[in-house]
Amino acid sequence: MSTATQQLEFNFGLLTQEQQSMVDRFITDQKKQADHDGKVNETIVSLLVEASFKEDQFEDTHKVEKITKERSFGYGSNQFTTTVSYLNREGGVFLLYDMFDYNNKLQQGLKSRVHLDGDRLQCTAITEQYRYYKPTTLLTKLNDKNALALFQTQQHIQRTMIINYTAGKYRDLYPNAKVTVGEDYSNTGRRYISFPIVTVLFDSGSFVSFRLGVNLDEERVHKKYDAVSINMNGKEVLDMFNSQPSK
Repeated sequence: MSTATQQLEFNFGLLTQEQQSMVDRFITDQKKQADHDGKVNETIVSLLVEASFKEDQFEDTHKVEKITKERSFGYGSNQFTTTVSYLNREGGVFLLYDMFDYNNKLQQGLKSRVHLDGDRLQCTAITEQYRYYKPTTLLTKLNDKNALALFQTQQHIQRTMIINYTAGKYRDLYPNAKVTVGEDYSNTGRRYISFPIVTVLFDSGSFVSFRLGVNLDEERVHKKYDAVSINMNGKEVLDMFNSQPSK
């Protein structure tokens, strides 16, 4: 094509043969990908249904529609922009799961996309490893994850009730003391584990903190501090011990 012809095409907003070829390839590739994605999507849904996934355990949002918009093609000095109509694909198949989050709230109906490899499926939010599983195995893992989220939620509700009850009990027993709720940590050798405590602080500076049990009234002393005896000399400590009643 002559330079004059190319310039004329640009002046009228037309494409050169090379540019038109790039656009045509893009349209063809988009159709092939849309057809491929559609088949993959159908296979995933079929595998989930065959594995006894319930309708409320997954969501199919896959759709293909023809759209018209401006797109850029080429690179550098050969880059150009033109309006093109092509098949646009969106969505996919997602598993719906529950999770007890770091804000101590149960999040329900969260979505994680399902990927296909042969007759196996991957859903990274459901499994502990980035690998593909049999659909029946994936269903078991989904049920386990949801059961764990429910257990953690119930456990949090129970723990919160025990904390509030215990703090209220010591506020009633020692109305002049300051009763607070907090957290402490223990080292298991492999990692630190946090747990709630209720602390009773007196005006003298002495305090007792309690680690809570799994039921009401099962708290035990976690830490204690006697602000009076800490400043005693040896004789004063011995006199205090001497005045204590025998067991």
